[in-house]
Amino acid sequence: MKLHPEDPRLTAWLLGELAGPDADAVAAAVEADPALAEAVRELQAVKTTLRDSLSVGVAALSIDQREAILAAARAADQAAAITPAVSGNTRWKFLLIPMAAAAAIALIATLVNRPGTTSAPTIASQDAVTSPPADATASSAPSTPPSPAVELPAARPGVYPIRRALAASEFPSIELPVITGKSSLAVVRDSIRKERKLPAPELVRLEEILNGVPLRPAGMASIARIPADTWHPDGRNAGQTQLAASLAAETIPCPWKPSATLILVSIRGNSSSECTVKATFRTDPAKVRGYRLLGFDSTGVPSGAPAPAVLPPNGSTTLAIEVDPIQGSGELGAIEWTVNDKPSPGISIIRNPDSEPSDDARFGALLCTYAQWLAKDRQELVDADLLAALAREMASATLPVERADFLQLIDQSLKL
Repeated sequence: MKLHPEDPRLTAWLLGELAGPDADAVAAAVEADPALAEAVRELQAVKTTLRDSLSVGVAALSIDQREAILAAARAADQAAAITPAVSGNTRWKFLLIPMAAAAAIALIATLVNRPGTTSAPTIASQDAVTSPPADATASSAPSTPPSPAVELPAARPGVYPIRRALAASEFPSIELPVITGKSSLAVVRDSIRKERKLPAPELVRLEEILNGVPLRPAGMASIARIPADTWHPDGRNAGQTQLAASLAAETIPCPWKPSATLILVSIRGNSSSECTVKATFRTDPAKVRGYRLLGFDSTGVPSGAPAPAVLPPNGSTTLAIEVDPIQGSGELGAIEWTVNDKPSPGISIIRNPDSEPSDDARFGALLCTYAQWLAKDRQELVDADLLAALAREMASATLPVERADFLQLIDQSLKL
């Protein structure tokens, strides 16, 4: 059995919830893999901490806790009363974030209330349990200053212009944009949370939504260096270099087209100075049938050399490329790039369906799916069922704030 250190079967095995062949297989995998053994030791430490350090008193809610939960439930009922009726095919559209919080609480209760213990943990923070949804408390919340004006993306007349797929045999390479905006995600939030409606498809920009949440793909990486900006009288600093920019790329099975591969590309500058970057994606026509750079308002055919772009200090850009391979695995092409007009090591793009994608790559795929759903792009492949399923997979009580907020935004969008 091949397991990842974050596989939920490790937790189930540790809690004694696996039996028979499944338990034996997990035990054998843990014994054979030091990384899995280390993950189990960490889980055991968490279990022990929860049981021995957080357990106080009798498992009972205080009066204040009970009242707070009842107040939250009443507020939720009031919010539900004004929610528009939904059609029969949206019965599964439930709140993702509360479900994740409930799962986390249930896990804590399971760990602590094992046989041999007589107490339950005290919840460290009641905010996640007692705070009703923002919509439910809007009428009673104190007034807040209006949010700053959001720069609207340029309106696109007519049908949302989709960047068409390119045949690798005809166009084996394409220049990669280095700079993107981020205003589209703010426009989407305002439309859904303030106007209570989905934004117009022509205002949705996939590349801006993709860059609205910080991501760090965990695949192949390349670092470009420049001479260090230091000086010493005896020349001892001669030959020293410093980071100029970095390029990383990770592949993941495409959620809306399993036969395709989604490439997440991240370009990052350094913390102190700007740099000029050019990047090109070159395919192997013998192994790639076609590809599509997701987002970016261009329906034309790529031509010429990649245009340079000045990446500011701490600047970063994430790109997504959908690739239709001819064969199941192997090298699809490479990303070549230069920094300040000097060539930097390129990155080979390799399709490996058996590799476990990082959480950042999975979340990037979710961002792309959501943007295409809003823009009504490829409706035969990207629908509400797919979007909700991907969001449920990402739900977790330990998500960063901006990602938890994005999952809530998806849930609110599906209810409109």
